[in-house]
Amino acid sequence: VTGQSYVVLKATKGSDSRTYVLQFDKAPYLGTAENPFPINNQTDLTNFRDGINNGMSFAYKHYTIPVYGENTNFIQTANIAMPSGNNISNTESRAFKGTYDGGNHKITSLTKDGFFGYTKNATVKNLTVERSSSTKAALIYSMAGGTVDNCHSTGSVSTTGGLIWETAVVSGTSSILNSTNRNNCSGVSGECGGIVCQVGTSENYLENCHNYGNISGSYRVGGLVGRSTQNATAHLTVMRCSNRGNVTNPGTGNEAVVGGLVGDCSATITYSYNMGDVDGRANTV
Repeated sequence: VTGQSYVVLKATKGSDSRTYVLQFDKAPYLGTAENPFPINNQTDLTNFRDGINNGMSFAYKHYTIPVYGENTNFIQTANIAMPSGNNISNTESRAFKGTYDGGNHKITSLTKDGFFGYTKNATVKNLTVERSSSTKAALIYSMAGGTVDNCHSTGSVSTTGGLIWETAVVSGTSSILNSTNRNNCSGVSGECGGIVCQVGTSENYLENCHNYGNISGSYRVGGLVGRSTQNATAHLTVMRCSNRGNVTNPGTGNEAVVGGLVGDCSATITYSYNMGDVDGRANTV
């Protein structure tokens, strides 16, 4: 009866018979917003990750998850240590396209570049990622549109990037809301941003986002956002955000840029502030 919604049972005794319909309650595991698929432990998380990374639909709790989790909702029900091996959606061609609700729980022991490698028009929300080693990003390596809401990066390590490494060069909107970074960051290739290292999506929104870590790099550096991707016409809107960490750029070249909130990017900034020291020795501070 796996995958069925009911089964018919018929009981007979002599000339007498009775028919019963046994109805199965499928509602808790439909993958809808009201009834998301649960991820209860590391085994569930491993199965979810491996199914997404295999690039095919897969069985989960007796139901079939669509390829890349598209239009499907998942919810994490406990703090879970990241399983060994790859992160989720570790190749761009297999980007996660569903909704992942962390349920206000943690992912711990992250050693990869992002809990998700790649997402495309996905929603990731209510999740804290605690890093145990230096990575390029805590939550997402490359975000191609979609929404991040109420997500946080923590840990005691100094990392190479903040919450998200990049918003990918695509047409659309990447929205990052109500999120924070508390790791110190020092930039790979000299670029770094506390919330997003570099933006490339045509429209990028940061609202009620806050960086608490110290940020350092020798290229293009900002407390919230380091730069727009080279040759990309990305616009950034920053509303009700703040940087509380020190932002430092020891570089001396013409492209050494440092800003308390934003390094080098076309941006509209409102109701936002910087409290950290801004230290730059080169062209633009």
